[in-house]
Amino acid sequence: SCCSKDTISFHYVEAAENIAFWNILQKVQQQSDGISDEQIKETMTQDWPKRPNVGAYAKPLPASQSPIWNDMIQVIRKISSGVSS
Repeated sequence: SCCSKDTISFHYVEAAENIAFWNILQKVQQQSDGISDEQIKETMTQDWPKRPNVGAYAKPLPASQSPIWNDMIQVIRKISSGVSS
């Protein structure tokens, strides 16, 4: 096989969403004493583009009480462990 099973592609991620991802990944990485799930969610909510600025391939974030947030936060934590400045 050509690729790692952990490979992530941002091929269809547009500029505003890329910036939001980068900001949260950097924040998670820079918090040496840890960052809470709620802080990750707050940062994503602040940085993620809102309609009508959501890219053509993107969607708005889920509702604040949606169970999908747990999965999203875990993905952010996994990705951020490999981010370097």
